[in-house]
Amino acid sequence: MKPRLDHWLEDRVTRGLRLSLLAAGLALLFPPGRLYALAILGLLLFIYGVRQWRRGGWRYALPVGLLAAAGLGLLLWSIHDRRAVEDYLALHRPLSLEFVPDGVYQGSAPGNNGDIHVQVRVAHGRIQQAAVLDHREAVYAFDEVLARLPGQRKIDLTDLSGFVFRNERSLIGLQAALEKAVLPAIFDAPQLSRAARAVFFVASNRGGRITANSLAVLFIVLLAFDYTFGPTLRPGLGQSLNCYNCQACVGVCPVKMVAGDPFPMTMVLMARLGNLDRVVELSKYCVGCGKCAAKCPVGNSGPSVASAAYLVWRERRRREESTRDPEIRALTGEPPSREGGADA
Repeated sequence: MKPRLDHWLEDRVTRGLRLSLLAAGLALLFPPGRLYALAILGLLLFIYGVRQWRRGGWRYALPVGLLAAAGLGLLLWSIHDRRAVEDYLALHRPLSLEFVPDGVYQGSAPGNNGDIHVQVRVAHGRIQQAAVLDHREAVYAFDEVLARLPGQRKIDLTDLSGFVFRNERSLIGLQAALEKAVLPAIFDAPQLSRAARAVFFVASNRGGRITANSLAVLFIVLLAFDYTFGPTLRPGLGQSLNCYNCQACVGVCPVKMVAGDPFPMTMVLMARLGNLDRVVELSKYCVGCGKCAAKCPVGNSGPSVASAAYLVWRERRRREESTRDPEIRALTGEPPSREGGADA
């Protein structure tokens, strides 16, 4: 029997995986949060690999291991590229513009409060014009520096005699941005690969406390939405969203309490949270009298919720058994699964 899409999503995309992907997606919406997205996806990959290894050994975890190895290799290659560029700049600093073709170049580098984006026009081996396109430093941080750059043959801001710059990190960031702007035009200079630029583009956006707090608030909203939206995806369980914990059903139920929890309200709340195993366990205590439905202000029925939860739970168990590895079934002594699954 061909698996349905909703069954496949329910089996593969668990709540933890779904929320992790949503958190990573939220982080990607914020430029300063890209590093958070990378960290979340890395942690998710590690947890998934461990679960697969515990489930069936290295044969199950091999794809995850290969993906992790590829990511590690990409990171090491990016570090190698960046070190080659830094070594070149260290040997040739101050960077000469003698062999830079005439043209307009743009580059960026981190400053004191964020990235500094610059544009420089080079002609006849000299700086003709330099401008800062975007920055988060002081308002007039670079005005005097930029006014003294035209005519220089090298990118060396330390030669600006008589200029007192209050923030050295901003000045270093400006020089690094100018160097990165003209470096691709130098034929013998090592260049960062596209993969390395992508890696450092993500890693350099790590945000701050405000970004982390904003992402946390949005993730809590998604968490609440996921827990309330989940039951509507399962037939017959949407009514559990109407429960507002008045406990009117508890007052008329002949059972009233199960293991210290109010019944049947706890069963309805477990259905809302998607804990169908707990719902099936609690449903054994339901006598099916229907008094809760008559008393409930919104018409929720404990027996109806229990029946709907059991049907979804049974279908899930059938799919799990039909897809279980035959070797594991043989080791545990379980009978072979029939077409379409069978009840345990």
